[in-house]
This record gives sequence, C-alpha cells and structure tokens, in this order.
Amino acid sequence: MPSKPGEFGQQRAGGLIHTTITVRGAVQGVGFRPFVYKLATSLGLSGFVRNQGGLVYIEVTGSREKVDEFVSEIRSNPPSLARIDGMEVQYTAVAIPGTSSEEGGELFKTSSPGTALGRFVVVESTDEKASAYQEPFGGPGVPPDSAICSKCQKELSDPRDRRYFYPFINCTECGPRFTIVESAPYDRERTTMKVFPMCHRCRDEYTNPLDRRFHAEPNACPDCGPQVVFEPSEITESPVLGPDEYRADDDWLQKARRVLSHGGVLAVKGIGGFHLACDATNPDAVALLRARKRRPAKPFAIMVKDIDTVRRWFYVSPLEEEILTSRAAPIVILRARENCPVAKNVAPGLMHVGVMLPHSPLHLLLFLSGDGEARELTPEAQPELHEPVPEALVMTSGNRSGEPLVFRNEEARSSLGPLVDGFLMHNREIARPCDDSVVRVVGEKVLFYRRSRGWVPETLEVAGICASGDGEMPRVFAAGAEGKNVFAFLSRGKVLLSQHVGDLYSEEGISRYKFLVRDLASLYKFEPDIIAVDSHPGYEVSKAARELFPDKPVVEVQHHHAHMASVMAEHGLKGRCVGIILDGTGYGADGRVWGGEVLAGDYRCFERLYHLA
Repeated sequence: MPSKPGEFGQQRAGGLIHTTITVRGAVQGVGFRPFVYKLATSLGLSGFVRNQGGLVYIEVTGSREKVDEFVSEIRSNPPSLARIDGMEVQYTAVAIPGTSSEEGGELFKTSSPGTALGRFVVVESTDEKASAYQEPFGGPGVPPDSAICSKCQKELSDPRDRRYFYPFINCTECGPRFTIVESAPYDRERTTMKVFPMCHRCRDEYTNPLDRRFHAEPNACPDCGPQVVFEPSEITESPVLGPDEYRADDDWLQKARRVLSHGGVLAVKGIGGFHLACDATNPDAVALLRARKRRPAKPFAIMVKDIDTVRRWFYVSPLEEEILTSRAAPIVILRARENCPVAKNVAPGLMHVGVMLPHSPLHLLLFLSGDGEARELTPEAQPELHEPVPEALVMTSGNRSGEPLVFRNEEARSSLGPLVDGFLMHNREIARPCDDSVVRVVGEKVLFYRRSRGWVPETLEVAGICASGDGEMPRVFAAGAEGKNVFAFLSRGKVLLSQHVGDLYSEEGISRYKFLVRDLASLYKFEPDIIAVDSHPGYEVSKAARELFPDKPVVEVQHHHAHMASVMAEHGLKGRCVGIILDGTGYGADGRVWGGEVLAGDYRCFERLYHLA
C-alpha cells in the first residue's frame, strides 16, 4: 500500500529517507516537472523527476522532515493547470556509503540519477509503466488547451521582446496541449511541434529549470517556429477585395485586417480548427457571411477584444467574467446592453449573444495595434499602413452548414474557399479538431451547452454511481446521438467525454466521427468490452459504432432513458428516480415515436409513466 507522510519513521539511515512518488492526472504539459525541480532544489533534496507513460514519476532522497514537506507541497499547491487525481508515495530508508549495518546502512541503496550526484535533476521521459496502479485510461496525462496567459500577452505586445507579435507564443502556463499531442508521454517529439527544431535561444529556455518555458513542449520563436501566411481565396465568386487591392508591403496581419475592415469574411486557423470571422458591428458583413454559409438565422458567436469592452456592451456578472477570463476561455451566453453596437443580425430576434475573449495569440493579434498597445485602431491614430480593427468579430466554427469543423489547410482551401475572402493559415498541424465550448450561467450555476475546448480531455468521476454490484464494471464505449454528437469512454469509474463532434447527418459527419473515435481510443489506449448505442434501428452513428468495434457485444439504450440516466449521473443520484425528459422525439421501446416523457427507473431499467407524444 502507498505510504503516507509520518509513517516508517523508524526506517532511517543516517537520517535520510528515499521516496518514490507517482502522480496521476493532468500532470504533463502543465509545468509539473519544473515545479517539482524547483521545490526539490529549494528543500535541498536529491533525486530526479520524469514523465513516465501518462504519469509523473519522482524519486527523492533527503531528511524525513524535508521529504514530508516536499510531498505535502505537491499535494496542496501543484501548478495552476495541473489536476492531481492520485498520488502513490513509498518511503524506504537509505544506506549511507561507509556506514555499518548497525547504523542502518544495509536497509536500502540508491543509485538513482541526481542522488548519486547529490542534486536533483530532470531526466528524459519513458513510456514504461510507472506503478502497479491500473489507470482508467492510458495515454498522455495532458490538460486541455489553455488560453494565452497574462505573461505571454505582455510579451506579445512588447516591441522589446523577441516574441513581439509572434502568433505562437506560449509557456508552461498556456498554449495548445490536447490538439498537438500525438502519443504518450507528452514530449515535443510526440507532438505536431516535432518538425520545428528549436533555435539555441529557445533551447536554452527549454533546458533551463528556472525558466518559465522549461520543457514547454510547444516552445518556439519567429526564428525557429511555425509561421502564419495570408492567402486570398481563389474560388470566392465575389470577393470584397481584388488581388490588386492588397498593398505590396502589407504583411499577413495587415492583409487580414484589410479584409475585415472592408466587410469581408476571413478564415482563421486557430488552436483546434478554423473560424469564420467578420466585423460583428457591420450588418452587411454579417449578412454576407450568412449568405455564403447558408445560415439564415442561427445565432453567431462573437469574439470581443477585451474584458473592458465586454463590460461596456453586455451585462456580465462576476461569475460570468471569471469564466470568460479563465484558462478555458469558452463562449459565454450574455445579455446585451441597450447600447450594444453588435449588429442585430448576429443573433436575430434575441437579447443574448455568445461572447468569448481572444484565447490564442493569433486571435489576440487581430485586435492589437501595430505599436504593441492593446487599443482600438483608427485611421487617424495609426500610420497609413494600418487598417482599422473592429472591437468585436463574429467568430463562428469554420465549416459549411451541416458539415464537420475544418482543421486542415488543404481541406480549408477547398471547403471554405467559396465562403471567405482570405485565409490566415499556419504550418503547425492540428492533431485533432476541438471546437469552442459554450456555457451559460443560470442562478449562479454553470450550464454547458457544449463541453469541448478548455475542458476536454478532463475526465468525470462516476465511481460508485453506476456500479452494478457484480464486481468491476466493464469498459464501455458510448456511441452518442446523431445530433450534436459527443461520445464517451467509461473505465474504472471515470468517464472520458470526447470533444464536440457535431451533427452526423452527412457522410462527412460520419467519417469525422469514425476518425475521432479511433483517434481518442488510440491516444488513450482504450479497448471497450461493450458498446452502447441508441436503440433507433436507422441511426447511422449506431451502425458506425458497430463497425468500429465489430466483435464487441452491443447494448441498445432507449433515447429518453439515456437522457434521464445522464442527468442522474451528473448529480450523483442512486436508486430509483422519476425523470421528465422534454428534449424532443426519440425511438420508443415499443417501436413508435416517443417524446415529452415521464419515466421512473434507475440506470438499468425504466417504466414509462406519462407522455405527450
């Protein structure tokens, strides 16, 4: 069993204790190794830390008092992006060279890296199993993608900084994680950044344990990292600007701003896929986007340049502001003020608008002035080359209506080309798409309309809620619905929810679904024992699930019972419950259309009490 601080006090050798620590959770790509290094060094401990599989593995040697302090500090004050799901701690007494067995010298000998040198070091990662603990999911222990931090924002807008206006600035406290990792453990050579060798200055930062970018895997600069280019669309029928209307000395950012300031539509490659952007205060630009995308009325989300502008334009509570400015940086549904200048056709007939802040350096640069100050541009205040920058941009998912989010350059050129006037492309590949999250605050509670970027791949705890009493639960692949699909993996009391997949009514949607299931199953080393599908015999998503795991037994779940059970699990309810499900129609247990259901039951079974359909 894992030991705890305060145990094994009698097992001392010359006053030294050797301790092995395994840390589970979102502990890779969050600055955990630099944190451990600095902590161990400050306490005078020797040993090492490394990524091992999807975990962090630590060995330290020192006085019992210092080791206990070390363990306690890891538990209580981990890095801000980290999430510790569990720690295993094992203490052993240490042999001191030259001491006798009476002094305890034969109890334990260690030759671990760092200890032999009398210091603490960070060593290379390994994919070896780090402990006897069986992880619910294998794969990298990475957190969700994180919005640009305040330190990187400051450097981005500082003309004296070597990363001034560099659209891929990041550190251990921010930047892409889930959308660039390819396998475990999370190291640069296992991410889409592997094709960008670091220059000597970036390498110095990366290898310096006291630097903010120590082992920041996406670390890069303008000399060695990814680059952005502007490409005019070659297949737009009526572009707002002709080829000769771009100035010869404009850079990619000025060309993009020129498209936006002239009422055009811009495709922007973000962290998890493309956005379609236009001036949110220009009703003609919004109308153009709607016409090209064939989306006549469904509300668009907008990106506002900063929180001060959000306060001026919208009613925003402290909790809503906290969510907007969080590392997740989701879209938050806010009520517009009476004087809000956002065009009415952004959200036709509605008083509320989905609002987010710039979460990546590239998005932020669309709002920053050329002199590095974060303020609105005006023709009078800026040099002639600068275009006016809107204070808010429509920032909607980059896809044709009904099709999946576009995340690859070639696909963007062909699929989005007719919809836009130009592209902001870059050459850092996205390993997997991840659309924006959408939340709303109701009665001081956060409700998810869409749980995706900023939260995925965090797991949810359901241990003890769905237990059958027949021993360990099987590993389940839950296929999800055809509309607004999200699928899930269940293992050892934890659920890994996928990113937002979207509607699966098209061949392209089903193809994307299969890609994402295979990708997540491969990334997290998941092999189900059972697959769960909607009982509707015509659902293409259910057919796809069977094709993905053809040899696995299938459990069919009635549509409304699935809704009821998911709400029960969300709130930790056990036993028999009564559920009212008003989400719409679904295939009933009697083969007829059901809708407006009142059900009584538990996770296993139900009975139909009342219904409207």
